[in-house]
Amino acid sequence: MRTLLRFFIVVMIAVPCVVWADGYKESYGKAISKIENGKWDEAEQLIRAAIADNPSASTKKMRLYGNRTKPYLPYFHLGLTLFEQGDCQGAMQAWATAEQQGAIQSFSKEYKQFNQKRAECRQRMPTPTATRPPLPTKTPTPRPTPTPKIDFEKIRRLENKAKVEIANAEKAAAEVRQRHGDSSYEAVWLSMSDAPSRESEAANKLKQAQSSLRNGSSKKDESQLDQAFQLAEQARKSYELVVGAADSKHSELAASELEKQVMEAARNKLFAQIEERSTAAQGALNRASSLLPESRRSISAQEGELKAAVREAGRIRSSSLSVTQLEEILSTLDQGAKSFGRLVAQAIEADKRRPTPTAIPAIAATKVPVSPATPLPEVDLSEKLRSAAGAFLRSDYESVVGELEVIGDSKDREAAVAYLLRGAAGYYIYLENGKQDAEIEQQARNDVDSCRAADASLTPDAEIFSPAFVTFFSGL
Repeated sequence: MRTLLRFFIVVMIAVPCVVWADGYKESYGKAISKIENGKWDEAEQLIRAAIADNPSASTKKMRLYGNRTKPYLPYFHLGLTLFEQGDCQGAMQAWATAEQQGAIQSFSKEYKQFNQKRAECRQRMPTPTATRPPLPTKTPTPRPTPTPKIDFEKIRRLENKAKVEIANAEKAAAEVRQRHGDSSYEAVWLSMSDAPSRESEAANKLKQAQSSLRNGSSKKDESQLDQAFQLAEQARKSYELVVGAADSKHSELAASELEKQVMEAARNKLFAQIEERSTAAQGALNRASSLLPESRRSISAQEGELKAAVREAGRIRSSSLSVTQLEEILSTLDQGAKSFGRLVAQAIEADKRRPTPTAIPAIAATKVPVSPATPLPEVDLSEKLRSAAGAFLRSDYESVVGELEVIGDSKDREAAVAYLLRGAAGYYIYLENGKQDAEIEQQARNDVDSCRAADASLTPDAEIFSPAFVTFFSGL
């Protein structure tokens, strides 16, 4: 009888325990399933029901259904559901209780997740708040606070706003990359030492904006979506500043290069003009060399100045003179050549009125030297050719053309010399007239061709003929 009574008492005590245990297991198992499916609000209610039946965590895993086991950590999972619903303060309180119970430290996977989520929650909380005392472990929890309603329309507007700004930032980043691929911007990037750091900062902000957009969209978090917009806006402005600075520097460098090209073109034009005036000036100096001593002495000062100007003009190609300096040289040379040319012309007329000297150098009266490589032999020149040779040595080019107006069709050495003298005289007249008369130039070309046809071995002597005519002759 006593044994039967003892058995009855044990059964009466054990039966309620079994029922109690099955109740929290069922709620806990359903809560885990809801958590895995992301149904946080339903999971919260089931976790709270399990806590009401059994608030104590366990260091041993429990069988949920089938062969599946799971550690019983009710306050850890309660905190997880609150965290995912945006209630960081409630989550921190639940996790404080879980940590105080000490069971979670026995499960590495859950404990790692516990620390990660708690750290994230601390970052979300704007200011430190006093932690409420841990939830009681042996008494039922109070009724859950209603979850704030989500304004889905506002979430949608914030998402679109952030997406548009991120797209604008990505477009600005593409413009920076496009300029990096443009070879004309190489000098620009070399001169912008701060560009790499600004681009790196913008890229980081754009990446953070994209991450905040993903998180805010999945969690329906207004603050994260707003943060995504602000970060994207900052990234866009940074990229636009880089593009603006690069384009401005590019324009500056392009303008500088264009200015160099314009100045170089102006210099080359002045070089050509100075060479033309040098040739004309040399012609005047050549004519002066045939003046009578008395006439030449009267213009010796002007002759020295012109020679100095011609020498200076000959050195300009190897100098770095400015356009203004070259214009001054051209003006001096032009005025000097014209003024000296008039003096020589007056002196030539004066010499014509003077008695002819009895002694005339034989070379001036009898022969016209040619290239040292093919020296001209003694030739019995006609009286017309003698007169033309004398006029040429006096730089009286009009008289040379007049004397040799008719040469004939002869193909001998004498005819070749006549064509050479007439061609050179015509070319000098063409230069002195500022290269304005194309007909005179063409006649000079024809005379050079006739010279070669009469005697191909005859070439102008550089000691008598100017460098300009020697170049003209050899270029045909």
